[in-house]
Amino acid sequence: MNARTALSWVGPEAYYSRVTPIVQRTTDPYALVDLSVSKALLNSHHVITVGVDNAFDTYREAPYGMPQAGRAIYLRLRSKL
Repeated sequence: MNARTALSWVGPEAYYSRVTPIVQRTTDPYALVDLSVSKALLNSHHVITVGVDNAFDTYREAPYGMPQAGRAIYLRLRSKL
């Protein structure tokens, strides 16, 4: 069994307004946490993974003010031939 944790911290990013007068602003800093657990099945020919991206559902904006997707939960099955 394998466990994975990924922490990404993004500091303030500068962006500019789209209308005049042009104004520079910055986004708020945020942290993202991704978690997953994997387990090999059937003599290691198959691996099943359960995970969650953005585990704490952090609301954030890209440098151009577009909101990003929230939490994503997934189930993955990989097979080796």
